[in-house]
Amino acid sequence: MLQVLDGDLDRLNVLFERYSGMLYCYFMKRCRQHSLSEDLTQEVFLRVLRYRKTFKANRSFKNWLFGIARNANKHHWAKKSSWQILSSNPESEIEGELVDERSRPDAEADRGDDAALLYEALEMLSEEKRQLVILRRIQNLDYAEIADILGCEIKLLKVRAHRAVAELAKHVKSLMKEKPYELRGM
Repeated sequence: MLQVLDGDLDRLNVLFERYSGMLYCYFMKRCRQHSLSEDLTQEVFLRVLRYRKTFKANRSFKNWLFGIARNANKHHWAKKSSWQILSSNPESEIEGELVDERSRPDAEADRGDDAALLYEALEMLSEEKRQLVILRRIQNLDYAEIADILGCEIKLLKVRAHRAVAELAKHVKSLMKEKPYELRGM
């Protein structure tokens, strides 16, 4: 990123290659839409280019990047008049696009009924809690990185993350009671 700051804009390609898959997975966990995830990933890198002067050399690039991703996601959904709650069906009609989760880059990790259940439970969380769970448990960021992205203290973040995971577990248990046969493949 420092080379990009110094005017070597071709180095942005290296950053894109290194981080685009991670960002794409982040957005897929958020919205479960191929084209939207791709668009948001590209939007993040356009913003990296546009706001490159705001990057501080003493800050983690990854944290700065996820802060941009978080803002891009928030901006996208703020423009929407209503948020469609996506079904846990692996092939869903979304804005005229057929989403086949088996063709996603992160499909290996998401196969099976447990993943569908987890997605449904994640959708039941508030935006803030869903974001914490995704950053911590799915993107495997540490608390310091997340605190930097969200601009809050680590102690407060740990409490919020604990509460978010506890609520997610409660939703998963509730869904398992509601759908015992679906989850067992019957």
